[in-house]
Amino acid sequence: MDGTKIVLKDQGEKLSWQGCAQLSKATGGDTEGRLSVSRIAVASNFPFPPVIQHAEDRFFYVVEGLLNFTAGDQALRAATGALVTIPRGTPYTLANTGKAAAAVVMLSTPAEGSTSTTATTLQPHVLRPGAGKKVSVAGDVYTLKIGGGQTSNAFAMFEFHVPTGGGPPPHIHSREDEAFYILEGELRLDVDGQSIIAPQGSFVIACKGSKHFFRNDAAAPARTLTLVWPAGFENFLFEAGQEVDERDPAAIPMTPEALHKMVEVASKYGIQIFPPAS
Repeated sequence: MDGTKIVLKDQGEKLSWQGCAQLSKATGGDTEGRLSVSRIAVASNFPFPPVIQHAEDRFFYVVEGLLNFTAGDQALRAATGALVTIPRGTPYTLANTGKAAAAVVMLSTPAEGSTSTTATTLQPHVLRPGAGKKVSVAGDVYTLKIGGGQTSNAFAMFEFHVPTGGGPPPHIHSREDEAFYILEGELRLDVDGQSIIAPQGSFVIACKGSKHFFRNDAAAPARTLTLVWPAGFENFLFEAGQEVDERDPAAIPMTPEALHKMVEVASKYGIQIFPPAS
């Protein structure tokens, strides 16, 4: 896939099963078979379905509501903002026992329908909302939810917190594709000169080799679930940025010195940054 792919909130191939509505956002055709991404709406009072087993590792980021998972003999309770890991081959179920609807972004790796000869090292796990190492880059705060060390370098996942006026300078990745699911607020994304306003629920892929950036031009902060594949970009962020306290993750304003460091480190990771003209 070249360039960009834009999937708005209610767009995507639709699939309904057992009271759930699934919208495909990215398939193996978009990701060279590395992963697939869907948004799944789970109706209220949705009981545990029959046990499910898959040939892919699955990751469920709870976008809204509260869900209960079982994975093998473990019970995993996941509130909004939690990330649930279900390793391939693990029998699992999920339920929404509340009165309000819930929704998840589900990532499968490899992509559904693809095969992998790599043995998984994952264990069933729930990462609580807000947890993860945090780094301030370009005046934003990025939280690493899962990295290449846990996914056999298949992908990395972050939460990006972008304040008003925030966002990085234009740049090109030569090694990884990048995708943004807008969790909150809206962002302006520019990919190879194509500018779009991506509201909450949008999913945008910026492919490797594309010149792109994002900016929060709105009055309210924005938050994204950001994916890169393959993994490795997380190492750049923590080397180029400044790690911040998980308990008080205040963004550090961009300075000329920080921008210079970012540009210098970027080349090590196959990234080209285009700083604003001085």
